[in-house]
Amino acid sequence: MFILGLFIFLGCKKSDTAIGAEVIPDQDDITVHYTDTVTVELQTWNQDTVRSDEPEVQMFGSILDPEFGRLDAASFAQFVMTGSSLFFGDSLSLDSIVLSLDMFGYYGDFSERLKLNVFELEQDLNISNLYYTSDTIATNSNKNLAVSQNVYFTSSSFTQGLRIRLDTSLGNKLLFADSASRSNNTQFVKLFKGLYLGTQPVTTGVKEPGVVYYFKPDGAKTKLSLYYKGKIAGIYYNNLQFDFLMNAEAARFNRIQRSQTEGRLLAEALNNPNTVGKQNVLLQGGSPKTVYVKIPNLSNLGPATINRAELVLRADKSKLGSDNRYAPPSTLIACFATVDSMRDDASTAKFTSAELDADRFEYVIPITNYAQRLMSKTISNYGIFLYSRSEKVSLNRVVLGGSSHPTLKPYLRITYTKTPGVK
Repeated sequence: MFILGLFIFLGCKKSDTAIGAEVIPDQDDITVHYTDTVTVELQTWNQDTVRSDEPEVQMFGSILDPEFGRLDAASFAQFVMTGSSLFFGDSLSLDSIVLSLDMFGYYGDFSERLKLNVFELEQDLNISNLYYTSDTIATNSNKNLAVSQNVYFTSSSFTQGLRIRLDTSLGNKLLFADSASRSNNTQFVKLFKGLYLGTQPVTTGVKEPGVVYYFKPDGAKTKLSLYYKGKIAGIYYNNLQFDFLMNAEAARFNRIQRSQTEGRLLAEALNNPNTVGKQNVLLQGGSPKTVYVKIPNLSNLGPATINRAELVLRADKSKLGSDNRYAPPSTLIACFATVDSMRDDASTAKFTSAELDADRFEYVIPITNYAQRLMSKTISNYGIFLYSRSEKVSLNRVVLGGSSHPTLKPYLRITYTKTPGVK
């Protein structure tokens, strides 16, 4: 489904400025024009999934957004050995097994208390496979490995990391594995396929409940640690430790699921494209909502040289939530489609970007070259996709004003040059 908003701006007067009148006869004057009345069509594009294997940031948590509905994020990840032919020692006994996470950030209310789910994977992950945010694999969900399921985060969690003590059954499985399973990582991931890390769904007991946490998979604090006692070379040690890592050799992905959108702005805009949908355009990373832009009548300006063309989108501050907890994306990417209504991520040459202007709370997206080629009809008008630069690693979202918004209407501003006599 999509939201269609037809933006026809009539409130601004076209202005003309003569350049070079003192050196060129009047009939040859080159005139610079400005307009922001060009028709622009916007849609909220309901993209179901994005690729999420081996991301820079892993996620877990649950959030209930008053405008976008509920999102549940979970990480599926392998932990691998460093080296090969792993030998723990003799006369072994386990003390504990601890999952440590190098926390990177959060989205929502980080003081929210969530119940952790840590399950062992029952299905293989493969580093050569592609995984998307809609994917899932089998887990042993009947056994929660988290000893304490209630985890309360503080600001120190983001400097010292998060430590989650796990059930000793997993520790003993790894500590007492046969030597063949510890010979190399190919064999090891057959023994231990990895972990699922998520939370139980957030409830509606408070306003704007829930949070999604981010951690760095290759961070120094991210590891699965065995603490144990044993003999090495005949000497008994009571403080041994071995760390399994979520490094570049470890397959992993994020799963993100959306639900409970009924009665919220996202659903209202989708279900009422000619009313609510014309007032609001929605964009979010993770379980993505992207914006599709089309400029159908730009060729009517020609023939001309476009000096500058900028698409201006204004964000709605009233949709940021309490304490601005639903921050908008810092940067939007504009991808110029090469097939009708199809997003093409294959060539970075087709991209441009714009950062959020924090003072004006708007994105100004430069599209001069694209507009020139579109006006000259040297390319087909397949449109532009706008999406969050960090859509694979964050859930930042924004509500943009649509064509019917009383104060936040978007517009395309163009400065162009015409030479008299050229038609």
